[in-house]
Amino acid sequence: MPGGLPVPGSSLTPAIPSANSGAGATPTNATFRIRLVPHLDSRRSLRFEAITRDLREIDPALRIGRFTDRSGMGLAAVNALGTNKLAFKSKVVSRAHAEIWVEKGGKFLIKDTKSSSGTFLNHVRLSPANQESRPFQLKDGDILQLGVDYQGGAEDIYKSVKIRVEIGREWQASANAFKCDVFFTFFLFSLSNDTR
Repeated sequence: MPGGLPVPGSSLTPAIPSANSGAGATPTNATFRIRLVPHLDSRRSLRFEAITRDLREIDPALRIGRFTDRSGMGLAAVNALGTNKLAFKSKVVSRAHAEIWVEKGGKFLIKDTKSSSGTFLNHVRLSPANQESRPFQLKDGDILQLGVDYQGGAEDIYKSVKIRVEIGREWQASANAFKCDVFFTFFLFSLSNDTR
């Protein structure tokens, strides 16, 4: 991989502007949900509360960066707000690290915004240090990593942020026909076992 950038044939695909994007395209008011969940692949993984945002094409990009306590609010409160800012309490995350936004048809994109320690999508660095990357499409199940673990410190503040991306899973949050049917089947099964 020359210069740490994705190469043709890899599973990482850069976003290609569609014919419908740009001048003359009319955005819709449809909302698309993205959920950022901690990817806990080892004991060294940084833990954080899952973050959910509903975005429209016309919304500003989600700005991802390092948490600073200037506001006096805690980290969970900052990420729980319906703003376009997402913060992580890690020194390996730059203050302005990356951006995520949605385009036509619910296509989520990410780019590194000149971070020093890098943004990785499925273990591939998006751009060299201190250089902005081109946009890359995010897909459900992708693993996103912000920064690299600092080997000199074992504290949480020196860990990279590993995130599993969930897109289009709104149906899992509420009751649906399948869930209700399965629940009812188990309920009947439990009743039939109790009467024996």
